[in-house]
Amino acid sequence: TAGSSGGRSRVPVDVFDPFWAALDAVPVAPDAEALYDVGTADGRLRRANLATYLDTVGRSATMLLVAEAPGWRGMTNTGVPFTSMRELGPEYLVPPEPTAPWEASSRVVQAILEEWSGPLPVAWAVFPHHPFAAPDRLTNRTPRPAEVRAGAPVAL
Repeated sequence: TAGSSGGRSRVPVDVFDPFWAALDAVPVAPDAEALYDVGTADGRLRRANLATYLDTVGRSATMLLVAEAPGWRGMTNTGVPFTSMRELGPEYLVPPEPTAPWEASSRVVQAILEEWSGPLPVAWAVFPHHPFAAPDRLTNRTPRPAEVRAGAPVAL
């Protein structure tokens, strides 16, 4: 019959499946936090928010805005690039215990995007995990060259 798969059920393929696979493959150093780890409640929340963001912005985007790495005040809470708690829209899940209510660069980027004409760019960090100065997770550090190389395929 038309549309028959020979008795096998078909699993729908999402355009972002290769992205999720690449993201999950990026190694995590001891002084970095895997933000989208489905093995943690926070990771699942951030991943759900990122999926909402990609569904909203990613399907029509024609441009990529690349940042360095997630910061502890913004993306580590929300999972959405350049979005802190202050800019998080009603369509997103709210973390139960955010580490900070705002982040300076997210406010600046969001203000620019409000003036944007045409499809919004997809924003993403070249290193998708949160690099911190151990042992304090409420800090940021510059990603190492090897981390940038490992994360670049996700951005591209």
